[in-house]
Amino acid sequence: MHFLRVSMIALALIVLTGCSSTMKAVKPDANGSFPTKNALKPEEILVNEKLALSEYRKLAYIQIGDKGETYEGFIIESVSNIGYFEKVLNKQGFEQVLIASGKSDEISNISDLIGLRQASKSYGKFLVVKTNVEWLGGYDFMASIEAIDPVTGKTHYLAKRKAFNWAGLDKPLFYPLFNGFLEWVNANKATQ
Repeated sequence: MHFLRVSMIALALIVLTGCSSTMKAVKPDANGSFPTKNALKPEEILVNEKLALSEYRKLAYIQIGDKGETYEGFIIESVSNIGYFEKVLNKQGFEQVLIASGKSDEISNISDLIGLRQASKSYGKFLVVKTNVEWLGGYDFMASIEAIDPVTGKTHYLAKRKAFNWAGLDKPLFYPLFNGFLEWVNANKATQ
């Protein structure tokens, strides 16, 4: 009886720790990538088009999908850790910048493409980095990262990935997405 109780407690602890998520933003390692053994598969990169990214370096505006608020701080810090963009802001942070700059009266909102185009005309070029995380049931999740030019409304990069949450979502789900985005950023830094 005692052995059974100890076994059940041990099994419960394994399951609980196996399903946990570290979700601590890290900087890219010495190889210049987020630490994971997982990589995006070619079919997970849905759009990969060039953009003269040096013109958009001033700001990465992070839009979080409806189901991704839980991961907002982790995503913002991770994109910031890429080290390319001068500012990485969520909606509230970007709205504060627009108000402080006196540009907010010229912009209807920063939630849709029309408002984002208005913001780019008033504030200057910036990159919209749209992310979403969705629970698919059980331990399965899907996440995406998308780079949008608010001037044209065009998506220049889009990757989607599914992962099983056994020991956290950072290494199997987020880091491969961030590494793909980082590769796209590096490939487009000097694009004219």
